[in-house]
Amino acid sequence: MNLGSKSRKGFITGGTWCADHNKLVRDWPKEEEVVEITEETVRGGGSACNLAIDLKRLDPTIPVSTIGLVGEDEDGRLLIQEALAVGLDTTFLKRTDLHHDSSHKPVSAFSSVYFAKHILKAKKIITETGASMNARAVASACAKLNLECEVHIGAIDAEKVSLNKDITELYGAKIIECHDSTKTLLPAMASALRSWQSDPSAMYVVGSCCGPHPYPLMVRTFASIIGRIAKKQMQDLTGKLPSTVFAVCGGGSNLSAISYPYYKEKNVDIFGIESAGKGISSGAHAATITGKAPIGILLGARSNVLMDEDGQINESHTEASGLDFSGTGPEICYMASTGKIKFRATTDKEAQETFLMMCRKTGILPAIEACYVIHAALKEIKKRKNPKENHLIHLCGSGESNVGRMLKYKRENE
Repeated sequence: MNLGSKSRKGFITGGTWCADHNKLVRDWPKEEEVVEITEETVRGGGSACNLAIDLKRLDPTIPVSTIGLVGEDEDGRLLIQEALAVGLDTTFLKRTDLHHDSSHKPVSAFSSVYFAKHILKAKKIITETGASMNARAVASACAKLNLECEVHIGAIDAEKVSLNKDITELYGAKIIECHDSTKTLLPAMASALRSWQSDPSAMYVVGSCCGPHPYPLMVRTFASIIGRIAKKQMQDLTGKLPSTVFAVCGGGSNLSAISYPYYKEKNVDIFGIESAGKGISSGAHAATITGKAPIGILLGARSNVLMDEDGQINESHTEASGLDFSGTGPEICYMASTGKIKFRATTDKEAQETFLMMCRKTGILPAIEACYVIHAALKEIKKRKNPKENHLIHLCGSGESNVGRMLKYKRENE
């Protein structure tokens, strides 16, 4: 079935794909009674799975496609086999481990681009980026929805994450490198806003929870599906909520994505982890909250801002392009002021050592941004000393673009 065709035929289902583990017992057990399981079967389940398979069984000639996510495990492989066995189109039945734009950004990016095209009738999308995960996500969405895309990136970040920048360009985006001021995320965001103001056919899609209303609200709302999924999965796996939720924080999209569903949970501690750069006391950092930055106005929003006594924006410093920003989103700043979100900071060196540790001991290649939160989370969990607690740590992306710089760091420090 061609999903892009105006004369589509057949059916498409979207929703849950899960494995139902069925256990047959001789008698229904009484309270606190143990009975023998005589037979166990595993079959595909979930609304999207059941409807798609039933349609094909009714008439094998009907084109049926499905949209869903499965894992790279025994259950996931069984679900794909069952789908193929009845002749389903599994093009959009995705394995979660093979998402090539693997970060939290695609969730909010696609929703924002779709809204811009179909509600606001935009012909062009303009965005900014630091680590280029947002750029990849927006450019990918524009390619799918046949929209022109323009990406603004600081010249320093373009060098740091050249792989992601190149992938973004391959998706069809026009790349504009910014050489103003710090040559990082803040001037890129300002450049994108100026470009948007001069083009009435364009819509600006922000990558973080910053800027004027309704951008922080839109990004948080769209991205928080990740937190809702994680919340349900934790309850399904453990029967309870996590004791802690950890996420890295630059502008705030990653932290909002995972933590928003826990705002009203009194027994869940939320931690936002910032980049301490070369150390908070050095002044060379991107720790807006931990560094006790004053309240100011940045890009049309009131929040904590790294600035001097005269109100001039201070340059942020961090190894992670995705955290290289002189402010934090207004909602995150408010939640920090209430104490609902607690903040910690990790230095660049601690994050770099964590990157190498993750590669050597787990075989996971995390984004450098994720290493700030991994280090701080392990440190905090060790202090809590409670083996009955469950902890949720959000790894926000993959680290392919960091390989060159991290290999250089490894070789220089061996």
